[in-house]
Amino acid sequence: MPIALLKFPTDLLRDVFKLCNPIELYCLSKCSKRTQRSIKLSGTRNWKLFSGSNRAAMHVDDWMYSFYKAEKPEAHFKQVDSDKYVRIQCPEGDVDLFFILLDTFGIRLVGMLSIDFCNFESFSKIANILIERNMEVERFHIGCKPDVKDAAHIMPLVNRMNITQYFECDPRFGYRKDIVDGVPVSKDDGTVGWLKVELGGRWPELKFLVVNPDDTVITPR
Repeated sequence: MPIALLKFPTDLLRDVFKLCNPIELYCLSKCSKRTQRSIKLSGTRNWKLFSGSNRAAMHVDDWMYSFYKAEKPEAHFKQVDSDKYVRIQCPEGDVDLFFILLDTFGIRLVGMLSIDFCNFESFSKIANILIERNMEVERFHIGCKPDVKDAAHIMPLVNRMNITQYFECDPRFGYRKDIVDGVPVSKDDGTVGWLKVELGGRWPELKFLVVNPDDTVITPR
């Protein structure tokens, strides 16, 4: 028998939503705009969002809930359940998926943001919103070999983000607070960063590109 969920008193409806896991709430939010609005108004949740290219996840009560962009429309909302793991295929991906989860669940903390340089525009949209909201990002990860052009644009954004724990990069692109024999590099905004390139081996490798020169120690050889 169908239940007129939205006719419940506000306090009771809030309690019902508290019993739902992230995927159940996501599916409910797709029923109607009114349902989605009710979920948003039910309060913020102390969940961390872990986001990468076309995927996102949340770890809640020892369960992992993963959201992936579906490859085909017929796969929308299909779920796979296993031991303490639930995965759902979503119509949205990339930036849209990130913000739907962020806003629907009232999330205020990003556990990890992982990007690649294949789509700098998408990362730029996400980064600017996180900066505007002054949201904490515990971990930031660059997951593939960077293009020099994209690296030059991304570092000023990273410098403005509230990254609180660590900055992790591909082995060919790292970040440190101290550089031996660094070279100053003028940026578009007039500030100076520090660059270290090693030419040994088969390919030249960009070792360090420093975001904030104010807290970086440059040690001459």
